[in-house]
Amino acid sequence: MTKHIAVALALLLLTLSGCSALDNGDADLVVVNDSGAVVYSITVDWEGQTQAVEDARGYALLERGDRLGVELEEKPEWASVTLAGENGRELGRGSADLSGGPVRLTLEEGGRVLVSKEEE
Repeated sequence: MTKHIAVALALLLLTLSGCSALDNGDADLVVVNDSGAVVYSITVDWEGQTQAVEDARGYALLERGDRLGVELEEKPEWASVTLAGENGRELGRGSADLSGGPVRLTLEEGGRVLVSKEEE
């Protein structure tokens, strides 16, 4: 299966789950994988609510060097973002202030997550 088909499937699932993946233009979060770990899911939690992003067939969302823009249905001020690998194993976690516009979360080696302002 080509990467394009896997991305299309991920986009379909994101649409059904209340999140949408973008080319980063209108994204609230841009998740970047700079680690050797493979990201299978992104979970965003805020004020008792949760939205998850994962591929319906269980394929990886982000391999090293990949980035994915996520637009949230609601616009929380703060959110906790958990990146998980295969079988739900946590790879990294970060908290982001979303009130000032798009935020980039970068997963680095060892599970470190850097949070920075996304350049528009």
